[in-house]
Amino acid sequence: MSLSSQSRTTFLTILAFGALIALFIQTIVVSGFSLLPVVLIVLTSVCLFLLLSSGESAASCAGMDEVTRVCHEIDKGNFEARITSVSSGKTQELYDAVNAAIDRTDAFVRESAAAMEYVADKKYFRRIFERGMTGAFLKASRDINGSIHNLSEMQRSSIELQGKVHEVVGRVVENSNSIVQEAESMGGKIDKSSSGTIEVADSAFETSQSITLVAAATEELTSSVAEITRQVSYASETSKTAMDNVESIQSDITMLSDEAKNIGEVIQLISDIAAKTNLLALNATVEASRAGEAGKGFAVVAAEVKNLADQTSKATDKIAEQIGNIQEATDGVVHKSRDISRTIHEINEVSAAIAAAVEEQGAATSDISTKVSHVADQSTKVSDRIGDIAQASAGSYAGAIAVIWAAGDQIEPVEELNTDLKTFFKML
Repeated sequence: MSLSSQSRTTFLTILAFGALIALFIQTIVVSGFSLLPVVLIVLTSVCLFLLLSSGESAASCAGMDEVTRVCHEIDKGNFEARITSVSSGKTQELYDAVNAAIDRTDAFVRESAAAMEYVADKKYFRRIFERGMTGAFLKASRDINGSIHNLSEMQRSSIELQGKVHEVVGRVVENSNSIVQEAESMGGKIDKSSSGTIEVADSAFETSQSITLVAAATEELTSSVAEITRQVSYASETSKTAMDNVESIQSDITMLSDEAKNIGEVIQLISDIAAKTNLLALNATVEASRAGEAGKGFAVVAAEVKNLADQTSKATDKIAEQIGNIQEATDGVVHKSRDISRTIHEINEVSAAIAAAVEEQGAATSDISTKVSHVADQSTKVSDRIGDIAQASAGSYAGAIAVIWAAGDQIEPVEELNTDLKTFFKML
């Protein structure tokens, strides 16, 4: 080759290489620093530089055309394209280097696509095979594999959280329903009590009006009043006894609640022990499968299992004891209820006796008119007090209704929250 030819070749090489450098910089900016376009431009730059600088013959130019064609195919996404020409020296090394770069890029693209297809289906077990990856390919593979692992852990955590949320929502709905039922039952009882109190208030008012009209009481009124006083005193004592019984029932109910809490703690203990027992049983099975000296571990594990079994037995005994206490408390409530029933019956008998005494007062003389006036005043006070009690009963009934509404209003938002959470978990 002449000096002028070498000069032209050198000039063209420098000119072409400068143009490719400019194209390389532009491609980096336009592609947003994407890896594949940069690789293609680098390959083309290297090929063109080597071919121009080597000053090869027309065969080298043909090889350059094939390299260019393969690079264009790769740019189109056809990673099946390869340089099939055979040459020698630096040109063959160039062909091999280009094909090797395409092979590595093809492997990365295929592995990434396969992993992402499974991720799109919410399956996170597929990973990029990192062997053979180098440099930026290896770093990108590890980053993608790490992200897939994080998604897998997130999916597992969301499934566990979904189960816990569903359980909590179920308990909230169940408790709200129980509150509604209890409030409805209480409201019914208060309604009956309020109605009865209003009737008693009306009767007391009529009695007060009738007493003011009583006249011409006789000396028999004295003994009748004494009898009424005794009966009223007995009624007061009986009412006090009934009140004491009610307070005792409340104490028993409180004890039942405390015992129920203790049972919950014992049950939790049994649950923990059972979990440990299962784990130790698994260890014992593993140790038992071994031979020789390893078999000694089975004795240790078996001893631990026995110890946990003993604890479970003790916890079970404690539960039985707690249940026995609850049963005793329940029996106490039943007996107190019977006592209240008998007490109320006695109050009814006393009321009947009072009514008979009042009838005897009808035949009394007018000499007791002042006492009758005093009794009328007391009856008015009793009537007013009964009216206050009736108002309080009505307020209690209104409170029970408010509790029913409030508890009922809590159910629908909780169920809506449960539905929304299920939808959210399905998206993960």
